[in-house]
Amino acid sequence: MRGTLPLRLSAALAAAEATLLFAGEHIDRDLDASTALRFHVGEMLLSVPYRADKSR
Repeated sequence: MRGTLPLRLSAALAAAEATLLFAGEHIDRDLDASTALRFHVGEMLLSVPYRADKSR
């Protein structure tokens, strides 16, 4: 039981961070393609090299 506390705490912190990170998308009433670009730039920059490597 004692060993699961760090795992549960880590999961709770990750969920809280994700909620705060993506909260802006759900507040914006005018969601469009630019919304995704505004909020996912970091994700896109990290994933493009990975996807380019996988497509070879």
